[in-house]
Amino acid sequence: MSNLSKIKRKEVLKFLDELRKQHTDDDSLIAINEIENALTEKRYGLVWEEHEERVDKELKTKIPVFTEIKDKEIIMNKAEPYNFLIEGDNLHSLYLLEKTHKGKVDVIYIDPPYNLGGDFIYDDNYIDKDDSYRHSKWLSFMNRRLLIAKNLLSKDGMIFISIDDNEYANLKLLCDEIFGEKNFVNNISVKMSEPTGVKMQHVNKRLPKLKESILFYKNELTNIEDIRIPKEEWDREYKLLVEGVSKNELDIVKEVMEKENPTLEEIELADEICSKMKFDSVSKLYTKGMGQKEKEEINYKNAYRILRDVIYDNIYTFFIKNVWVRER
Repeated sequence: MSNLSKIKRKEVLKFLDELRKQHTDDDSLIAINEIENALTEKRYGLVWEEHEERVDKELKTKIPVFTEIKDKEIIMNKAEPYNFLIEGDNLHSLYLLEKTHKGKVDVIYIDPPYNLGGDFIYDDNYIDKDDSYRHSKWLSFMNRRLLIAKNLLSKDGMIFISIDDNEYANLKLLCDEIFGEKNFVNNISVKMSEPTGVKMQHVNKRLPKLKESILFYKNELTNIEDIRIPKEEWDREYKLLVEGVSKNELDIVKEVMEKENPTLEEIELADEICSKMKFDSVSKLYTKGMGQKEKEEINYKNAYRILRDVIYDNIYTFFIKNVWVRER
């Protein structure tokens, strides 16, 4: 498949070479070189009209400084490490943090303006929906801050950025450039509301907006392990007890199912283990008069063999989808 853009670019560059031969004065050569540089800039990725903020100009001639406010100090124990709050322009603050905390921050969470029109202040002015450069201004704003944020991350650092659909696509491309596409971990969907009330009045015209996103990136050296969050209470849907097999056998089946390409022998072994399974109600483990707290203790102790009580077309599917999801 022909790269038409590349072909056209070569034609224009060839024409510029001819112009250089005809115009040898310094001003003409400088102008031709600038045109060539513009033509040979990156051809893939996010491109926008870069804008300068007031704070950008200030940083060229002024140096921001931290000023401690003693009467607002909150320290419970001076012998322990403490956190601090920074009040001021966020670019000034990030600029200072880059000097003091470069490569030292483990987790960054950013909740930027969503650029919905009227919620975003750029260069001391609100940017509304009629501003033809509102996306470029927003990207210029985010680019500078994210570049510094990247420098703040430790070798195990992670960054989370809230956003909605309005600038999601632009932010994803920008973050891929800054943090690296391979360091994108996940897009976390956050449910913001229920599909009820006013949101559903115009559902025949447009889909209701129920969620926002959090883009999750990591430092290139960060190793992401399984994150397991214990529930405060036992999920009452898990009430079917697996019998007839040992914990070791259940672990074997789990290991086989987690493999991308298990061997035929491994599949047959897992199938043989599943064929021995018998099922009963978890209440079988309770004794008469046992309290709820004691029941939950027993549930957690036997979590590896308690399943969710739903219907599947076969026992094997039932087991592999449920057996290892309950862990305290």
